[in-house]
Amino acid sequence: MRKIVNFLISKIKHESYQIDEHLRLAVLFHESLNRILQIVWGVIRFRTHAKFPSFISTRIQVRDMANIHLGKGVTLEKDVVLDGASVNGLVIGWIEVNI
Repeated sequence: MRKIVNFLISKIKHESYQIDEHLRLAVLFHESLNRILQIVWGVIRFRTHAKFPSFISTRIQVRDMANIHLGKGVTLEKDVVLDGASVNGLVIGWIEVNI
């Protein structure tokens, strides 16, 4: 399982990645499952407003979604409030802009 997780994280980050060998497999499994669910929720909730993959908890509040943009690999945990009600909106993470 460690090899699979290392491979997937390396692909997402575009750099070599190694999970600590002392991390218990139960913890690794639980966190991996949590991250998969966060990716699915991110795709459902943010559709075109987030770069894939973004890790989004189900317990966040969003105001003015049209003005919110999330970069690739952004993680939003529980009890986060995103408020895009501003002139320039809200950008979290790196977003490539084509001018």
